[in-house]
Amino acid sequence: MKISELLGNDAEYSVNVRDLEINSCASNYKKADSSTLLFLLPGVFFDTYELIPQYLKSSPAAIVTENIERFPKTAIPLIKVKNARREFAFAMSKISSIDYGRLKIIGVTGTNGKTSTATMIRRILEYGGKKCGFIGTGKIELGDISFAKKNYSMTSPDPDVLYPAIKKMQELGCDTIIMETSSHALELDKLSPIPFDIGIFTGLSHEHIEFHGSMENYFLAKEKLINSAKSVIINFDDSFGKRLYEKYKEKATGVGVVWRSDVSATEVENFGLLGIGYIYRGKNFLTKVKLPLPGLYNIYNSMLAFECAYQMNISPKRIKAALEGIESIEGRCECIHGDITAIIDYAHTPEALENILKTAIYNKKLGQKITLVFGCGGNRDYEKRPVMAKVAEKYADKIIVTNDNPRDEDEEKIISDIVRGFEKSKYGVITDRALAIRYAIKEASSGDIVIIAGKGHEKYIIDKDGYHDFDEKSIVENALKLREAKR
Repeated sequence: MKISELLGNDAEYSVNVRDLEINSCASNYKKADSSTLLFLLPGVFFDTYELIPQYLKSSPAAIVTENIERFPKTAIPLIKVKNARREFAFAMSKISSIDYGRLKIIGVTGTNGKTSTATMIRRILEYGGKKCGFIGTGKIELGDISFAKKNYSMTSPDPDVLYPAIKKMQELGCDTIIMETSSHALELDKLSPIPFDIGIFTGLSHEHIEFHGSMENYFLAKEKLINSAKSVIINFDDSFGKRLYEKYKEKATGVGVVWRSDVSATEVENFGLLGIGYIYRGKNFLTKVKLPLPGLYNIYNSMLAFECAYQMNISPKRIKAALEGIESIEGRCECIHGDITAIIDYAHTPEALENILKTAIYNKKLGQKITLVFGCGGNRDYEKRPVMAKVAEKYADKIIVTNDNPRDEDEEKIISDIVRGFEKSKYGVITDRALAIRYAIKEASSGDIVIIAGKGHEKYIIDKDGYHDFDEKSIVENALKLREAKR
């Protein structure tokens, strides 16, 4: 394609290369050659302009940047744009030749519940005969085909991964894509080219302040999805959701349990770890739903999924059947039963941790104890660490603080940040996460509940040396087998 076909009209060219044909776009200089339009994107945590010598050495067809002034004199054509990240996303979308008119694209955003809601939508639509692509936390899939590399961990991929994956899905007959949309991806304009048919807002709680700077900025990033989508479905019980509903009410459907909205749940039943039940009151019908997934928060996730599928012309009867057939979602309140019950959950925010602990408490019988194993990720929201401790202390009987993807941050500093939130001394520290899990399961009394929170579906742990294989579920299962053998 010609460069002028890939870039916006406000691009400023150092030399006239508008009609120059290129074969690829990239933001990584290591992937560039003489036929590549190379984008130097502004850094989030470091100054990428320090890499200018490497960008020039790769000899691309041209370099797109926001700051030509920092480049030395060069024979390589330079193109100045106002927003290089946005331009890169559109360029990758265009060069991938995606026919968006043949796709229905659903975006799900919010602090918690994105994966569960998106997974429910996927299961319902596939049950209804749709061929669905799924782009979410650690997954880029179409049916049994995975487009993600080993240890892929993002929620919303970078444009050079995202748009070729969408194109490949379309070539394989995909008609619908369900996509988790992170606040980072929305803020950095990675998703700007995508014409979302339905946008879903699950709710907002304290997270990612190290990136956004404030809750308001975090909210405004999430709002980008709601603003761009043709139709939106919003958790009306959430205070931020109410703001969005009032602003976008002409295209919005509200979902509520506490507050009556366009769609509501009544006669809620909590069956503990066996699931939940409620009457789904739609705009024109009502039906009883018995969901075999525990946690009252899954009422919201399933209602958002129900309304989305209904807007996609799936009948209420099929939606109900699909929801009631979902036995588990990987790493989301995933129960492994034995002499004790172990629960693996992705909860890594204060709200999510409170939700999973409340679910366990509801299921707790007289004399049973709840042991919680958790940590906090490195290079992430520092303010939540002591808050997580306070939540843990409020609900758990025993607490083991451990590692959770320390990345390149000092693991002792992370644990210290958590520990200062405790007021009592009913916690212990075992830095090695595998040892912490084994110890918690070994020391639990018969019938107890052990919750391992923070990593969920992840099959790796990230430290200063990078990714390492770490299958939490296998560790739990083996610990339970060893416990049973000793009995």
